Amino acid sequence: MSVITSIWWPEDRITATLCPEFVFSKLPKEILPRLVGPLAWGDGLTSETYLEWILTKAGRLFLTLVDIGIPERIFALVDESLDDSDLPIAAHSVDRLSLSPHGEDSQLEAKFFLAQWRFVVRGIREGEHVKYTENEGVPVELLRTGPTLAREGVEKVVLSGAVPRVYLRTQVTVGGAPHFFDEEEVLEEIRSLKRLSHEHISSIYGSYFVDNTVCILFSGAYERTLMSFLTDVPQPFKRLSKPHRRAVLLNWPHCLANALAWLHAHSQAHGSVRPSNIFVDADFKIFLGQFEALDTLLSPVKVDDVESYQYGAPERWVRSASVHETGPLKSALPSGGRTARRSSSGSTKLNLSFTKQTHKIDPDAESARPESTVSQGTAIRIGFPNSPSRHSFTPSSSSSGSSGGSSRKSIIAPFRRPTICAPSQPTSPGSPRRASSTSRTNPVGLPSTHSQTAVVNTWQSHQTHPEASDIFSLGAVFLDIFTHLCKRRISTFVHHRGAKNRTAGRGGGVADCSFHLDRNLAQVTAWITLLDHDATKKQKDPVFAALPPMLEMVRSMLSKDPTARPSASQIERHFACVIQQQQLDGAIHCASDLRENGRPHWAVRHKQKTGLPPSSTSTSRPTSPNSDSPMTPPLTPASLVGLSPSPDTSQFRFTPEDYAYSSGATSEYATASGVW
Repeated sequence: MSVITSIWWPEDRITATLCPEFVFSKLPKEILPRLVGPLAWGDGLTSETYLEWILTKAGRLFLTLVDIGIPERIFALVDESLDDSDLPIAAHSVDRLSLSPHGEDSQLEAKFFLAQWRFVVRGIREGEHVKYTENEGVPVELLRTGPTLAREGVEKVVLSGAVPRVYLRTQVTVGGAPHFFDEEEVLEEIRSLKRLSHEHISSIYGSYFVDNTVCILFSGAYERTLMSFLTDVPQPFKRLSKPHRRAVLLNWPHCLANALAWLHAHSQAHGSVRPSNIFVDADFKIFLGQFEALDTLLSPVKVDDVESYQYGAPERWVRSASVHETGPLKSALPSGGRTARRSSSGSTKLNLSFTKQTHKIDPDAESARPESTVSQGTAIRIGFPNSPSRHSFTPSSSSSGSSGGSSRKSIIAPFRRPTICAPSQPTSPGSPRRASSTSRTNPVGLPSTHSQTAVVNTWQSHQTHPEASDIFSLGAVFLDIFTHLCKRRISTFVHHRGAKNRTAGRGGGVADCSFHLDRNLAQVTAWITLLDHDATKKQKDPVFAALPPMLEMVRSMLSKDPTARPSASQIERHFACVIQQQQLDGAIHCASDLRENGRPHWAVRHKQKTGLPPSSTSTSRPTSPNSDSPMTPPLTPASLVGLSPSPDTSQFRFTPEDYAYSSGATSEYATASGVW
């Protein structure tokens, strides 16, 4: 991988670079003794040496001379009492520096004038907003190696600093189409979203204003998505030692749980947890991609409908049947007496028609809860005219980014882009389809010869329990990671999930391989048992010794009942305890520092629901990556609430009697002050 460099030198980069060794390395050997000598104009009034003057007062000036190839001229400029406070020097005054010992050199003077701006530039620190003037340099440049466009409207840029790093940049033109934001509205939205920043979430790093444009820098410049990483492991990762690779993979689920717990602690659901929206950077650090609240500043991520459906929670996808009115079937009796359908000129063309319809939920499917919102509206039907097996895609309603009615009020909510949710998916031929009673002429859903109706089965997206839905999707992602850790193929797992939904013979449709389908849940459970068996055979390795209790937690995460799933903070604490119990090489990557003062955000103890006094024991929350407070000491089994350190995996199973969902629960969290 190429080294990331930048032409800009802000203060923190100069401080990190400038040292006595650096100065000595840039000067000819014959004049090095002069560096430690006293200043020529000191006359006993000061004991400063040339080296001390360069390091404390003339670092930018020295670096400018090094850049244009005349570092030895620093002695002449110091003798004139010049230092960094004299920069920048106007173009008409550069000739007074006498840069060339052979007389005036206009070309050298022009090089100095242009080079000095790169060393007087103001940097952008984490959490800062910097406003640059029209003629001022900006320490941000497009990435020179590889593709510069991460996706539409988002660029990869290099921000210069002590170590130049790659960030993602989006730009909002003040007063420009299509939203016509003013500067204060954009800055208020940035300040509001900064509180959600986390090292394992795509977060706002900083921002700056230049040329009537607000530019926003996001952390999380990635190399690969999680799915592409697991299916095609990059060579740099393969070159790591086997214990190191396994430790990285085992830490990833804990890092993701820590990030999701951080969002949930701030009443913010992610809403898009799936492998294509989880990223891995060049240092093999994993992080969650764009979540719904960022849609005000970033263009919505292009949704893979199939992946969104497969990794979605069962309460978000409910099968429904709708009745479509069709015209009477025309027939003719040609010679010979055989009845045949008359071919029409348009019968062989694909028909795309928009029809308004009312959906009726399949009585065998799970009914939506009172607080859910069922997506309804225009349906796009694809198929041949008069065909009873046409597919229907219905756009879903946008989901809320927070739960419990305590969603954040965006300062620019009237301009918010609509959140893109996965459209309803058609029932594939390979998935089980029950007879529908919504047809008025045919109880099995297939119209007769003279029928004027057709039944279309669709999957409707329901927005219920957004945080619990995040847990289910995250559990599905964890299974992909553990599958790779156990040296099994992701494609084999996909085939195993949909094994009971395949149609025998040729011409069968694509099998439904979703995690939430009833038939597939049994297959997923069987796969977890298979991975548990693989790990049991390698118990001497601490990584595989930690896997069974983590798999048991995944079982509870994939519960069909959203109220039976653990919270993200419970998952994070459990994984941290398991990893630390095995004493793996290296410290755990993330630690918890937030303490919960009130009830859990969405999963509360059943005894609290029944009116019993809440426990006084505080539970930990994930720490903000920008917090200045120290990390908590390593977790011990005794410090966990509701989790036993026993190796018996059944101790980690959560039941509906233990936890109940509370949509109106509110929490207060004591957070350490940070950069934001």
